Amino acid sequence: MLTMKKRLISMAAMLLLMLAIIPAAFADVTYPAPGDIPVGGTLDHLVAIVSASSAQATEGTLPPGILLETSSGSDGLYIYLRGTPSAVGSYDCVINVDGARTIICPVNVIPASPSVTAGPGVKCQPGGEAVVSVTASTTDGGSLSYQWYSNPNNNSSSGSLIPGATSSSYQAGTALAGTTYYYCVVTNTNKGQSVSVTSSAIPVTVEALSVSSISVQTMPAKIEYTVGDTLDSTGLLIYVDYSNGSSDVLSQGFDLYPTRLGRAGAQTIEVSYGGKTCTFSVNVEQAEEEIQGIGVLTLPDKTEYAPGETLDTTGLSIRVYTNNGHRDVYSGLACSPTSFDKPGSHTITVSYGGKTCTFAVSVVKEVSAVSLAVSKLPDKTVYTIGDTLDTAGLTLKLTDSSGKTQKISSEFRCTPTKLETAGRQEIVVSYGELECRFSVTVEETEAEASPQASAEPLPDLSPAPEEESSPAHKSSDGKVLVIIIIIAAVLALLGLGAYVYIMNREGADKLADKLEELISRFRRH
Repeated sequence: MLTMKKRLISMAAMLLLMLAIIPAAFADVTYPAPGDIPVGGTLDHLVAIVSASSAQATEGTLPPGILLETSSGSDGLYIYLRGTPSAVGSYDCVINVDGARTIICPVNVIPASPSVTAGPGVKCQPGGEAVVSVTASTTDGGSLSYQWYSNPNNNSSSGSLIPGATSSSYQAGTALAGTTYYYCVVTNTNKGQSVSVTSSAIPVTVEALSVSSISVQTMPAKIEYTVGDTLDSTGLLIYVDYSNGSSDVLSQGFDLYPTRLGRAGAQTIEVSYGGKTCTFSVNVEQAEEEIQGIGVLTLPDKTEYAPGETLDTTGLSIRVYTNNGHRDVYSGLACSPTSFDKPGSHTITVSYGGKTCTFAVSVVKEVSAVSLAVSKLPDKTVYTIGDTLDTAGLTLKLTDSSGKTQKISSEFRCTPTKLETAGRQEIVVSYGELECRFSVTVEETEAEASPQASAEPLPDLSPAPEEESSPAHKSSDGKVLVIIIIIAAVLALLGLGAYVYIMNREGADKLADKLEELISRFRRH
């Protein structure tokens, strides 16, 4: 039984194989099909080249408007499908070749693309009417459908679908100023097949209205204020006239100035909208002043005192901070303490309106000069009788009670200033109530010098009077001068001795005695 079934199955398979092979024996190897052809389009399609003498289309298998054409060539019979299809559909074109075999060429005719023309752009005011539309038609009797899109950009490809906008026109929104682009996709549907065409973008421009004028229609609920309050616009209505003749009443969206009411009296409030202004007035009363704090604005002119002195507030001012702002006060200030006994830094408390602030003054112990000394002798310390004292270069050192020192090079007084006595002369220097001293050397003039008996007069080698030292300096200028004179005299005597020795030995002995006496004086000095 199983073997019989296998035989039957094998026979059936062979039969199917034969059925598939037999048609192939009577047909060409390939049957090229053209692409989709729209209604109204042009078809010029070479179906096949066969070894035959004739070919005919089976009636009713070609699309309306399409004809079968043949031509002979060196390599066989050329079979064409040519024409303009006029009806949508899928067709299997059956072509009989020499009445002995057939060729089947499928042809798909799709709906014609609709003709779409976009309407003009629209310009309007906010809230105005803006209708965009397209005009569409088709030549194949198909049905047309519409879908609108909006786009902020000027193109017909990246917009957003508008739900429900499915007619040949669409009323665009105009609430906001600006330009929006609209386009429509028109679809032709015929026998279950569809073809779509997109219109060009249609601009809708909503032009912003310009304001002609504004005015206050209703005053705000609050028009009485206190200095420092903030304006409350609740209840304020502004009437607006537009350039297109329309009008509106606004309760917000406008600007007010000022909004903080900082001064007492009638205050004008300016309303601004759309480049236009109007005004209304409110009444502002001065609030009772409440001092919140004070601070030093400028310090007194005098901030340094000596023990026992009294506070001087000249130049002192404060800034008073209140609920109404601030003001500056220059008088009527109570300060404590007002007198000072001890040196150091003292804090002064200023009181005004129940508030206080502070500043500091310094109390320093009185400093007095306690000593005066010569710090540097004058440039000139040797004079001739009759000369006038020259104090150039003289510098004094002044020491005060705090131990600080100060160099003084002017404004002192010296006595005497006329030097009329030969020898060491003491000069008294006065500065304020203090004095110090220094010495100068006063020499006789050459005319007043005593004549000497010898041919070469010897200088007076007697020691100079001792100088009196001052607190700052002990002068040695006189000693230096005497030493110089003695050395010069020794040299002169040596030269004279040599001369006398040659001329007279007895004179040489006298010269030796004189030299010994001179050396003895030098040692004592």
